[in-house]
Amino acid sequence: MDYMREELKKLGLTEEEVNIYLLLLQKGPLKVTRISKELSVARTTIYRFVTSLHEKGIISEIIQDYVKIYTPIAPENLPEILRNRIAEIESIVPKLQKIYSKPLEKTEV
Repeated sequence: MDYMREELKKLGLTEEEVNIYLLLLQKGPLKVTRISKELSVARTTIYRFVTSLHEKGIISEIIQDYVKIYTPIAPENLPEILRNRIAEIESIVPKLQKIYSKPLEKTEV
C-alpha cells in the first residue's frame, strides 16, 4: 500500500488527497461528513482537499438531494490524466524556451 501511496504522490497529490482517494476507492461515493469521520480530519479541511482533487480530475462531484457526494475516478483513468498534464506542459515549452534562451541582462552593482 505504501508503494501505491508514493506513486499517487508522484501524480501531484498530497498525503491527505491520497488518503481521500484511497478511501473513496474502498468505500465508494461519500459525503464530506463521512470522509471526515473515516479519516478523523476536520470537515472544513476535507472540503479543501476534495476541491483540489476535483480540480485535478481525480474525483467527481455529484449533487444529490442538495448534498455533494464525491466519487473517485476509475484507477485506469489515472494515466490519461497524467497524459493530459504532460500535453499541457509540452504546449508551453516553446514559450518557456524563448524566455530561457534570451540573453541575461547584465546588472550593474
